[in-house]
Amino acid sequence: MHGIATAEEVGRLDEEMARWTAAETMMANEAIHRASLWLPKIGYALVALFTAYRIIMMVQGIYGGMLKQLE
Repeated sequence: MHGIATAEEVGRLDEEMARWTAAETMMANEAIHRASLWLPKIGYALVALFTAYRIIMMVQGIYGGMLKQLE
C-alpha cells in the first residue's frame, strides 16, 4: 500500500493503479485456471468413491444374508 501512497504524492496514481489492476487480473486468471484443472478431478473422485461405496453396500446386502445362514 506504500506504493499507492507514494504514487499519489508524486502524481502518478493512475499509472500505479493500472499496474496493480494488471497484476491482480493476472493472479485472478491463474486462480481460475488452477480451479478449472482441479475441480473436475475432485468431482470425478467423489463420484468414484460414492459408486464404490454403493457397490460395497450392495455386495454386503446380497452376501451378508447368505453368510448368516451358513453360520
